[in-house]
Amino acid sequence: MAPKKQKAEEDQPDIRDSFDYKMNPGKVKEDKTEEAGTSKQADHLHTFTVKFGADGREYTIACTQPDGVLQVIKSHDFKEKIKGPDEKIVIKLGEGIDGPIVATHFPCSCVDEGECLTITTSTNKVEKKQKEPSVLPKDNYSVFFIDKVGGENTKTKPAKLFRCNNIPGKFRFYCVYAEKGMKIKEALRLDGRFVDDLSDFSLSCNKSGKFTRCTEIVDCLHEKKFQICLEKKKNPDVQQPIQKQDATQHQSTSVDSQNKNKTTSVLEYAKSNSVSLQTAIKETGSEVDLKEIKKLLQQQFPKLKNWMEERFPGRSFRKALELKKEKFGKIQQSFSEVRTIRELVRLSESVCLLELKENNSAVTVQGSGFLLFDNFVLTSAHLFDRWQTIAIGNWGDYFTITATFNSEKQDGSERPWQAKGVLWNNDLDYALLELTCESPTPGPTETVPPGLLERFGPVPEPNDDGGACIIGHPGGGVKKMDLTCVIRKENMEQAVEQNLQSYRDYIFTLCSVKYQIKRHRYADIHVTYNSFMYHGASGSPVFDAFGRVFGLHTGGFYFEEFIPGHSVIEYAFPLLKVFENLLDQMRNNGREDLLERVKEVAKGNIHLETILDRKLNQNKDQIHCEENQEERMETGKPESE
Repeated sequence: MAPKKQKAEEDQPDIRDSFDYKMNPGKVKEDKTEEAGTSKQADHLHTFTVKFGADGREYTIACTQPDGVLQVIKSHDFKEKIKGPDEKIVIKLGEGIDGPIVATHFPCSCVDEGECLTITTSTNKVEKKQKEPSVLPKDNYSVFFIDKVGGENTKTKPAKLFRCNNIPGKFRFYCVYAEKGMKIKEALRLDGRFVDDLSDFSLSCNKSGKFTRCTEIVDCLHEKKFQICLEKKKNPDVQQPIQKQDATQHQSTSVDSQNKNKTTSVLEYAKSNSVSLQTAIKETGSEVDLKEIKKLLQQQFPKLKNWMEERFPGRSFRKALELKKEKFGKIQQSFSEVRTIRELVRLSESVCLLELKENNSAVTVQGSGFLLFDNFVLTSAHLFDRWQTIAIGNWGDYFTITATFNSEKQDGSERPWQAKGVLWNNDLDYALLELTCESPTPGPTETVPPGLLERFGPVPEPNDDGGACIIGHPGGGVKKMDLTCVIRKENMEQAVEQNLQSYRDYIFTLCSVKYQIKRHRYADIHVTYNSFMYHGASGSPVFDAFGRVFGLHTGGFYFEEFIPGHSVIEYAFPLLKVFENLLDQMRNNGREDLLERVKEVAKGNIHLETILDRKLNQNKDQIHCEENQEERMETGKPESE
């Protein structure tokens, strides 16, 4: 705690000694005048704004009494807008991905004048309920930031840091406050969003890389950003050689039991530190038999042996690679016909380079997209993550979108179109943009390339060669093509193993990577493949060998400890799924004009017409059901009639 002021009497407790004390200027002695209370409110008066979830409206709050930010907001008649218990409330400070989240009891005095707070609700408990602390003037606090990405020795233990690891919305840091003089570990305990047993750790400064132990005071952390680093704990069996154990116990322990304990210790060390068995043996200094490890693994994980034997049934890994080369040779042959190449080059004219430039800053985001129909472009929604809290109709106030077609030379000869947002969906990761005739540079062409909607088709069937061609602007550079092949669901694990062959000894970590990919919420929808099209290629169309476009190239699964800057495997969303959702979005947003135009463009495409017919019948059934319900309500007839 901060040094206390001199007390008038030694037995008079300082109210700041109790962290549970809550200041309330309304509870003053009866002999104080009303003018004095009014003066105190005037001294504290400051304003900030608040938004609630997806509601784009900002409400101004005049804060007249010191309190936690959630209590201040609730006291201004906003209780009905705050859903769920306090423990599930998430409060974001500021805009964009750089905006940190604060605790519900964050002091209002630490909120800057005019700052915006966004209130959302999590499905899980984010914060442990705490007693409201006393709120002091801003100068009494040290405010610092904890990165949600852990530092050293935390990669495999995210649950050991934060109470909730699935907080909705995009953010990077937890904003933590503490009264000056308080120890770091005490500040995190009182914050409520960190696990209760977080006691032995250090903070690594993101900028300087210097470490600060958790037993230091918070004063030196103000306005800095840190990662939590856990201490590397040695396995007890490794730290204490058998020689140091009690002699009687040692004599009664058989040699086989000793060897088994050593082997178990090495396996646990490899698992907890995500290292290979060879590394674990070297770092622990244990002399163990690899055959004994294999035997123990088979005993502990009976399915592991079968799984390892079934990875390449009836053939070696080398033969599997040869089959892969043979298959890819057939794919190259499918795309090598002149007419196919000519058709793909023609269709590539509809692919554009997208640039999102933030107003009044140097921030630029690059991606790819393609003409869907008329002057509407389809791309990936995650390009706009930085501005996701901004209503789509207000995007133009914060950043400028430009689309450049036929950008093969990058010599500045192509003039970009400006664009604005129309619709987007985070689940299927797509955004629909509309090109305008206004250009940041004079003289854009009055026509755009043809749209690709009429060429939508299904993902290649298993009996096809599975060939795919991605066309986009990786790295924001010139337009490129990448030939690849679709990886079937049943072959995805094998593909991940092949891509991580140099890490095959990291058994537990390899299994963890495959598990995370397999358990992704859209694993059943993703179309996976291997591609060099990384950053900047999101939003590219994926074609088959017949010139049909079946996928929206979206991204990859990144595990920086394996392949820094590159993904383990890449994926796209099926465009027929996107199309079906897009119809719902158009109807829900009242864009009947777009729906009618889509119906016209889709004529002759059996896949699109089938989806349209199904959607049309669903709407008819829904309208009929609503009409029947209205009739029953008017006539008073029961539902059975």
